[in-house]
Amino acid sequence: MTVYGYMRVSTARQSENNSPEVQRRQITARCLQDRLRPSKYLEDLGTSGVKPFWERPSVQGLAFKEGDVIVTPKLDRLGRDMLDLLTIVKDFRESGVRLITCDWGEITDDSFQSEMFLTLGGLFASMERRKIRERTMEGKHHQAQSGIFIGGNVPWGCYVETNEHGIKHVYEHPKRQEMIERIQLLHNEGVPYRKVSEQIGKEFTNVDDTPMRVSHTQVQRIVRGEKSSYRLRRVR
Repeated sequence: MTVYGYMRVSTARQSENNSPEVQRRQITARCLQDRLRPSKYLEDLGTSGVKPFWERPSVQGLAFKEGDVIVTPKLDRLGRDMLDLLTIVKDFRESGVRLITCDWGEITDDSFQSEMFLTLGGLFASMERRKIRERTMEGKHHQAQSGIFIGGNVPWGCYVETNEHGIKHVYEHPKRQEMIERIQLLHNEGVPYRKVSEQIGKEFTNVDDTPMRVSHTQVQRIVRGEKSSYRLRRVR
């Protein structure tokens, strides 16, 4: 069994108020309380709490063994992201490694504080995942509203071009509105959807001069007046 003391200092200012020496004393006091003797100290100096734990210099290439103990002053020394913290705790529990913090105590056993941490942590992690999804969707919506292509299917009657900065934009076919009006007219004349699709292919071409393709289901959507989520750009 190896007892590790883990310390992290992210900035010079934090080093003044929470120096490695201060953290080392906190770890030593906790070890005395639990009748443990640290045999190795892991130090990540100048490392942000945002950096994933397993990617930090002091633990890269280090293989913790079953029965090993890690003691750290505070839980936030391991990370500030709840998703990352839950992953660390679960990894240690599955490997039989004990994790003890001076603020929470041991959180890898079956104690009340461990179960409370995992329960509350799981709740906050779920909320964080939801926020991430919402931010992602908002970001994609904003990009689409800006005419930036976010992947997937290109809206009908449009094409994608990459500008000098490598950004892909969705552009409206010069005759897109004319095609929509033609589809509406054919539909009002009683022409079946599939026949409308064939007729549009005969009358219009893409920007690369290939026949314009529109499926009968797309014809239905156009007839219903469905609009693209993209803010379409027009060629000047």
